[in-house]
This record gives sequence, C-alpha cells and structure tokens, in this order.
Amino acid sequence: LFMAIKETYGDNAQRSERAAMDLFIKPDFLVIDEVQERAGTEWEQRLLTAIVDKRYAGLKDTILVGNMKPESVQAELGTSICSRAQETGGIYIADWTSFRAKKPRGVA
Repeated sequence: LFMAIKETYGDNAQRSERAAMDLFIKPDFLVIDEVQERAGTEWEQRLLTAIVDKRYAGLKDTILVGNMKPESVQAELGTSICSRAQETGGIYIADWTSFRAKKPRGVA
C-alpha cells in the first residue's frame, strides 16, 4: 500500500497519488495484512487513516490484520481507525497457535 503511493512521487510515475490511493479505496472488500509492519511515520498513519476513512464513508468492508497485543491496537492504528472498527464490526483477537509453527506429520 505505502510503496504503491510512494511510487507516485518520482519523476517517472505511472499514476497520480489519487489514482494509487483509489486502488485501495475503490474495491468493495479490502484486506491489509501485516498492518503492524509500517515504519510508524506520521505520513503512513495519515495515509492509512485517510484510506480507512474513505472506505468507511463509502460503506466498504475493510479488514486490517496484524500481530499486535490487544492493549496496543489503538496506539498502533490510532483512535480514528479503532473507532470505525468498533462501530462497524469490531476487533477480533486471534490468539491461537501459529499454523506456520506446526510441523506436518513425518517431518523432523
């Protein structure tokens, strides 16, 4: 998401910033995985909030997936995003054992 937007800032950009943002605003359903893997800059937070807000206003479903402790979700995502999530669906804690950590039968 952030890389697609940053690509618009170069001299040889193939699309505008608005067109790049629309890639994430227009779909009826969007999943953003590994949302915690951000640099944590103010620019990233504003951009993520703007995209979630525009999707919220357009009644579009959005799922944000991240490896965060429940008590750190609001600090990571911000009040605005968490407020919209609580209103329209919620925050779900998936605290089961990692599927990647499980070894298939017969593998040492």
